[in-house]
Amino acid sequence: MKRTQLLLMTIAACGGKAGAPPPANSGGAGGLPAAALEAWAGAMHAGQVFAFREDIDPSADVKAGEAMSIEATVTEVTEVGDARLISLRWTMDGESAGNGLPGAILVGPRGVKFGSDRADVEASPADAPTWPAAVAAADLPDGHYIHAGALAGELCYGEGPTPDAGDCEDVCFAELCVHPRHGLTGGSGTWWPNYGIFIRSDLSK
Repeated sequence: MKRTQLLLMTIAACGGKAGAPPPANSGGAGGLPAAALEAWAGAMHAGQVFAFREDIDPSADVKAGEAMSIEATVTEVTEVGDARLISLRWTMDGESAGNGLPGAILVGPRGVKFGSDRADVEASPADAPTWPAAVAAADLPDGHYIHAGALAGELCYGEGPTPDAGDCEDVCFAELCVHPRHGLTGGSGTWWPNYGIFIRSDLSK
């Protein structure tokens, strides 16, 4: 997705500094993959479908079947120089969805870049990734971050306000998580419907 589009959603949702991402997706066990290509290997097969459901607080007044679900389909995986471009289609009940979730993810030796589509990713230099490969897990100065997920080997790629921003009054971050074997595993924040937490029902965290 375009950086401007992506950041507008974050800015609209908050008044400043991001709090820590929910423990359902970030801050869990270690086992970080050594390289971006390894981390995203499980999501590099055209035709894959990843189904996510909203993770509802048991104390919330939500009836069975009311929790939202969303699917990501890998429509194409192509080589772009020494990198690989993963094209995704996000749907809810068969209709296009996403809230700002990436339609294209460029993964290479230099790092990872999200975009709204292939043209968006290729329009910016591949050697200037949003999440540099040199950063294994960290909070970057521009507000982007990479955290270990709850599954061993899982990484969550996210963004929020910069460290010097003020206090946040709402949801001020967004992230998408991936696992070397399981592929896309979920995420949370402003990229997702209702700014919720979404998980894979077939995986235990």
